[in-house]
Amino acid sequence: MSTPALWNAFRAGNEQAFTALFEEQYDALYNYGMKLANDEELVRDSMQEVFQKLWERRATLEAVEVIKPYLFKVLRNRISDNLKMASRRSARQQAYHEEEAFDILYLPEDFLVAEHSSDQNAQLLAVLNQLPRRQREVLYLKYFDELSYEKISEVMSLTAQSVRNLVYRAISALKELLLLLVLLLQQVQARS
Repeated sequence: MSTPALWNAFRAGNEQAFTALFEEQYDALYNYGMKLANDEELVRDSMQEVFQKLWERRATLEAVEVIKPYLFKVLRNRISDNLKMASRRSARQQAYHEEEAFDILYLPEDFLVAEHSSDQNAQLLAVLNQLPRRQREVLYLKYFDELSYEKISEVMSLTAQSVRNLVYRAISALKELLLLLVLLLQQVQARS
């Protein structure tokens, strides 16, 4: 199916056309977004927001013959808005938003599972603190403060879907880091 046909099918509510359009345009949009912001997380979040808004407004969208420039314009505006929002937030709360400002500290009452030794807790926290600040923050809000995705989105000025994406990426990164830690510990034990 041609790109204009995909666009029209998507506008009519066809989810497969929407998915195909997303997959077809993803690389070009990502590369363009990275040139604008050079911040992978911001670009991915912005792209997610663009496609979420497109889906929500699909019935009111105009027919477009050449899709890519239209999507570039929408993405550019979204990235610009997100950068402005981040800049305003940064100006108001500069100390809070420094990379080291959101280290997760161990408090014994935070860990109710008795099986974990303090060494294991310390190792887990060391791994958590290797994640980017936003990922640490979202995991803290989700699992330590037990906030819903919607409440986290209010706190972090993100959409609920962006929060879900951020949690997913944080957990994926955490799994990789923990796997690496386990492998290193196994090597150390094997040498002992």
